[in-house]
Amino acid sequence: MASDEFELLLVPARDVDRTAVTALVNQAFARYDILSGDRTNEAGLAEEAGDTGEFLQLWRGAAMVGSALIRPAADYFGDGAGPETAGALYFGLAAVQRSEMGGGIGRRLLAEAERIAAERRFTRVVLGTVREFGLVEYYARLGYIVYHHEDQPAGHWGLTVPHRYCDMVKAL
Repeated sequence: MASDEFELLLVPARDVDRTAVTALVNQAFARYDILSGDRTNEAGLAEEAGDTGEFLQLWRGAAMVGSALIRPAADYFGDGAGPETAGALYFGLAAVQRSEMGGGIGRRLLAEAERIAAERRFTRVVLGTVREFGLVEYYARLGYIVYHHEDQPAGHWGLTVPHRYCDMVKAL
């Protein structure tokens, strides 16, 4: 364990406890009252992770307090990849235990994803978020810029209001 009492793990998607990660993701996304149900399920988690996904997990003792998916962006976006995803690492499904929100866990997961990206010679990190979740501004403060957005109607992804999905990128 690190001196700050957290342990950071990088777990291949094939080895991750899908039940625990799905529960953490759904608990974290439940804070958004415009989401009418769960963010994901175990099958959806496996699909988003694909064959190349890995989960960054931050543990305090026996409790997972944060988790996020990383994988090569070209694998995640496939044929829908644009020039921003070339040479990029995708960061997604970021979730922090409700009792730990606001304590820097999410920022620590993102910083670790950026460190891994640089170590693996990716030139940027990409992520996606819904503007109405209030995270575009958060990621912008950390150096991310919106490179693409799509306006979606209520009902899309189980959101109860029209919303704007934003793809964001940060050069490393």
